[in-house]
Amino acid sequence: DSGSRAGPRASAAAMQAISLLLPVVPVVAFFQDHFHTLLTLATDSLDSPDFAVRVAAGKLIASMFELGSAPAAAGFDIDDEVDNRARDELLDKLGDLASESSKYVARETRKSQRSIFRDVLASVEDGTSPDLAITIGKARFTFTSWAALAAYDAVKAALLSGLAAHFSHNPLLTDIFPSISIDNSSLSAVEKRMTRSPNSAATKNRHVKRGADRDAKRDANLEFVHNDL
Repeated sequence: DSGSRAGPRASAAAMQAISLLLPVVPVVAFFQDHFHTLLTLATDSLDSPDFAVRVAAGKLIASMFELGSAPAAAGFDIDDEVDNRARDELLDKLGDLASESSKYVARETRKSQRSIFRDVLASVEDGTSPDLAITIGKARFTFTSWAALAAYDAVKAALLSGLAAHFSHNPLLTDIFPSISIDNSSLSAVEKRMTRSPNSAATKNRHVKRGADRDAKRDANLEFVHNDL
């Protein structure tokens, strides 16, 4: 639950782990067997007094709604799985967190929480993808999916102070994050050429990933329509 049996750190870590695993779970089985339990747990966790628990819960909720719109979920409507009362309760909680103004919450915590939960609320309410920019070393990375943000959180927790160096020089992170956009304005001329070149691994991976996503979504929708007919 939101921390009554486990400590806040364990609760947050558990929800972060689930968010990280969502992109590789069997989608239909997940929504049939686990979605309602996890949505209830995460919604309850939004009331936690611990900031990390609230954020982990919000990101988990957004990740589940994002999964519901994935190509593998063609023909599945997540809105049909959430009754009106539960949806209203969830949206009220997310709205409150997205507009937090209590003087009892530290200013930086309020600012960070509002920023995160505005994106969570938009994802749940309208299906809007997140748009979170994070400065790592000299470059600014923009994450546009909750799956990518969950992977980033895991990498950040593992690399700690080595995060910037790995993002600058480790090609493995290009494979992990193929679709993020990068602002290289403060990089050297050589570094800019390496990341901007149409022949760079990052550019190739981004083009391939976007094309594959478009094709998969189109094929899944066509197959669903064909089967429905």
